[in-house]
Amino acid sequence: MSYLARWALVWALCCGAPSFAAEPLNQSALPPVPQPLANNAVARLDIAGRYRLYSFMGLGPGKAAEDISRAAYELDADTGRWHVLPPVPGPSRLASVAAGAGRYLYLFGGYTVAGNGEEVSTPEVWRFDPLQRRYDPMPPMPKPVDDSVALVWRERHILLISGWHNDGNVSDVQWFDTGAERWSKATAFPGKAVFGHAGGLLDDHMLICGGVYVAGVEQGRRQYRLSDECWLGYLNENVLGDIQWRPIKAPSSAFRYRAAATGTRLRGRHIVFAGGTQRPYNYNGIGYDGVPAEPVAEVMAFNLHNQTWENWGTLPTPTMDHRGLMELNGGLVTIGGMESGQKVTPVVRRFIPPTRR
Repeated sequence: MSYLARWALVWALCCGAPSFAAEPLNQSALPPVPQPLANNAVARLDIAGRYRLYSFMGLGPGKAAEDISRAAYELDADTGRWHVLPPVPGPSRLASVAAGAGRYLYLFGGYTVAGNGEEVSTPEVWRFDPLQRRYDPMPPMPKPVDDSVALVWRERHILLISGWHNDGNVSDVQWFDTGAERWSKATAFPGKAVFGHAGGLLDDHMLICGGVYVAGVEQGRRQYRLSDECWLGYLNENVLGDIQWRPIKAPSSAFRYRAAATGTRLRGRHIVFAGGTQRPYNYNGIGYDGVPAEPVAEVMAFNLHNQTWENWGTLPTPTMDHRGLMELNGGLVTIGGMESGQKVTPVVRRFIPPTRR
């Protein structure tokens, strides 16, 4: 066997051979959000058989502290119309996460930015009733986090995985039971504690990849590095809060910062990662190293059935600074974000997964 053949075999066994060629995907624009927003919390909800997409808070085009928004919007997927919702209560903040469970939407945390640049993680949790257009306070997070991942299990339980807490990352998996309105602690995230990671959940499996960890301190400044880890978690239905984690090998293109991700059955059973960047930054799109960040075009999908990675293709217009990916009408959707050149956009984009060959 030749060297190249041996290398290809090793790659297929350890990382999963891509099942699709990296060709441009079919990507189209949906009606834009009423204002350009990045780092906005997003979620989908099914209301009486009609899908609605939601955007809460986020960062405006100026990309400064005064450009952080409390705005909230709802897209009726049937009519293509955006509706302005009451602004989110409390201070303007970034890096919040949203999740739809049952008939409500839930908003978790984020961080405020003071005029002097000081950032503080906030504990607020709000439940939004889309029919009454009302926010109700829920029990605050036991450990306030921002830039976390929120995943919904069985339309009732919401898991907040890792994230940033004031002055460092945490490994906590915080479990919120929306029925009992009660917090508990789940099995901790075993990888590097990160912020800006991405992940999705399907059935009882979730996959968390990438994000940024603190690699140390030099000359009094934290050194931020992109994590090269992916972890697959299995949720034990018999013991709530028990998560069985194991590491998953992945190609380097799966490691990203502030990517959009979700679990989907559109082409089998996959956890899909789209957009994001491989250059960590704070919130203005300029890397911690001073180099501007640019979005990643490749869409990577982890096949839960055969435990391999698939390169689904490239996005004609990639974006970064996302908080979630949502399924809609046979495609996957991002709302806003940053385009190339760190441009904050109002555009809502939907791409269609490739067909099997």
